[in-house]
Amino acid sequence: MTYDVVALVREAPDVRALVDAMVDAHPDLKVVGAGDGAVIQLCDGSGRALLSIEAAQEVRVPGEVERLLGPDIAAQLPDPCWWIEARAAGADPGPAGLAHRFAGGLVQRLGGLVWSPRPAPPGALDPLPAPADQPPPPAPDHPGAAGTAPQPHHDQQPERRDN
Repeated sequence: MTYDVVALVREAPDVRALVDAMVDAHPDLKVVGAGDGAVIQLCDGSGRALLSIEAAQEVRVPGEVERLLGPDIAAQLPDPCWWIEARAAGADPGPAGLAHRFAGGLVQRLGGLVWSPRPAPPGALDPLPAPADQPPPPAPDHPGAAGTAPQPHHDQQPERRDN
């Protein structure tokens, strides 16, 4: 059983937008092609597919989104729009979260909305934990923190001129 999420977007997604949204869903996983290019998958280190994205479909029939998802959803989208299905392996929070993060990232890039036939499992929408192998960001007052002016060393003090 899969956990499905649909991204309904305003613009035709190109491969770059799809892959970027997949990488943003979990940067530590691999993006691989499958199904002779009809499917893009996000796989763990053992090669197990956690998320599969099918080719985007343009919804060309006027009123089709309203027929399938109701007038409230249809009112928020242009006609036509693009339908991209993300299928997570199982309904566990991890893969389901990947599906939501992918769809949300794609909608953020192309406009539109995310729809799912069932609510996200508890924990699926939690942000990703910080990678364990990266040091924490520097404290705001640390010289290496972004936006902090470099502090002069003792030997870099400006010369004083009294003329």
